[in-house]
Amino acid sequence: LCIKLPTLQHLFIHNPSSALTFPKLKLLLVPEFSEVGSNKRRFEGEVYAVFIKYLHELASNRIDHVTLEDVLSFATGSVQEPVLGFGTHPSIEFVEYKESFQPE
Repeated sequence: LCIKLPTLQHLFIHNPSSALTFPKLKLLLVPEFSEVGSNKRRFEGEVYAVFIKYLHELASNRIDHVTLEDVLSFATGSVQEPVLGFGTHPSIEFVEYKESFQPE
């Protein structure tokens, strides 16, 4: 296939510029916030701010044994963004819980 269509060869060559970075991960995992002005939206903003701070710490190598690729793998099952992108764009969904994580 690559002999007949040489423009496809770049799909199979590792490109160091495709490494996962903090800005790339932040763009990949888009938050789904509630309505602006609601209490729920305020809490979601606070949680998201902590998550972004955590990602920044990972990107700065201040946390051992966890990488940005680990976060992407946890969220999507893939350690890197596919060449053609994700079929379903990954997102962050905020789920409320009552007073315990245990099922009722």
